[in-house]
Amino acid sequence: MSKKDGPKKNPYIRLVNFGENEWEFEYTRLTQKEWDRFYDLIDLWNSGTRGNITKTEKGYRQLLSEFPEFIDVSHHLAMLLDETTRGDEAIQIWGKAVNIGLSCFPTRFSIGKDLLSWGLLDNRPFLRAYHSFGLTLLEREKVAEALEIFTNILSLNPNDNQGVRSLVVTCNFILQRPWEVLAISQQYEDDMMAEIVYGTVLALFQMGLKSDAETALSEAVKYLPLVAQELVKKRHPKPEELYLDRITVGGMDEAYYYWTEHGKFWKNTSGAIDFVKEYLARNAPGLPEESTSPQVGKSPLAKPGNDRKSTKKDKYSVPKNMQSTYAAITGLTNTFNDTHLTEEYADLCRQMTATLCRKRPSPLTKGRPTTWAAAIIYTIARVNFLFDKTQTPHMTATELCKLLGISQNTASSKSTQIMDLLDIMQFQPEWTCPSQMDNNPMAWMIMVDGLIVDVRDAPREIQEEAYRKGLIPYLPKGQ
Repeated sequence: MSKKDGPKKNPYIRLVNFGENEWEFEYTRLTQKEWDRFYDLIDLWNSGTRGNITKTEKGYRQLLSEFPEFIDVSHHLAMLLDETTRGDEAIQIWGKAVNIGLSCFPTRFSIGKDLLSWGLLDNRPFLRAYHSFGLTLLEREKVAEALEIFTNILSLNPNDNQGVRSLVVTCNFILQRPWEVLAISQQYEDDMMAEIVYGTVLALFQMGLKSDAETALSEAVKYLPLVAQELVKKRHPKPEELYLDRITVGGMDEAYYYWTEHGKFWKNTSGAIDFVKEYLARNAPGLPEESTSPQVGKSPLAKPGNDRKSTKKDKYSVPKNMQSTYAAITGLTNTFNDTHLTEEYADLCRQMTATLCRKRPSPLTKGRPTTWAAAIIYTIARVNFLFDKTQTPHMTATELCKLLGISQNTASSKSTQIMDLLDIMQFQPEWTCPSQMDNNPMAWMIMVDGLIVDVRDAPREIQEEAYRKGLIPYLPKGQ
């Protein structure tokens, strides 16, 4: 991760050491005024009209002329240019932004030991710009350069909140380095990403380790059976429902996306798809064998750290220095939910606001309470599928954002920031309305003797054990 070709270090941006090996960017002269100018420009861009896009670009360039260290502005300007077919200039701006960030790394910063965690919010502009720079290089078939960037990002942020590990897998398959794919799969051995799970199978097969590949395939089929089924199809039509902002873990959309991105590697590996076909023919997924002492545990589809036994006090606790912020935001969410949604939505919004207040540093200290209130409501709406017309209550994303007084792109962007920070996914039980819990499959998935099962179909003693361990919200009715 060389800095020798980078620009002269900007005196208004630096890396600050926290604790033993945590580092965070610090922008020494950016105030809330500059951030508000930036957020206003994002809102202007998201309005979507040609004139406003031109004004946004002009505003971004003006901000950068005053504050060239403002990496997030560079990143957004590059995205705007890329979306308006000016990719050559976009990649130059991303490159400059990355070099500004790299110039801040002190000589004592050790790659592989020192970290730029995604959880520290001021690291995200650099990580986003670095990621986008790598993606653009990959799109231009500069695979080795892109791989170096993605590898650096994983070293800086091993938790990989950006999904970079899947891109490392992609690059290594392009470069025909299956052993490097296995190295990533070992680093993220409990990962449920299709690229990792099925990439392991393909890498082993390419290396001639067929027995090991079959063992890996049995695990892959157990957790993500639809991907295997997609691989062996003769035709690959789009599923009826594809989402721009999410992928359903274990869903048909995940399987389809995996095929579109990685199917070529399977097709180009002689015998690989037939290997999967033969396995499926011999080993159709079935029910677990009966056991006198079933082993009950958390489903690997569940997010780590979920604690359904947390107390009410825990859920609503707010540090003293954040109580005024909490009051400002929840005052807005309470009023909105009382008027347009339900008390369940209002309560979940209060819990989410409190959770964000407890983050250190809290993202709520930057930006407007009105924007955060809208983003929190939008996040709870996403988790509870408010935009699905079969749900009650229901409204479209456009209708919700109109009532919130915020553009849909801004709401979605801020909501994604919240979901990344709190590690939230669709169907997550602790952010599901209680009235919807019966319809939430993720709330009832557990592990029994190594297989994922819906506890509602399990014997009563298994249900009771799962409830005792805090793995399900309550005992299913009618048993």
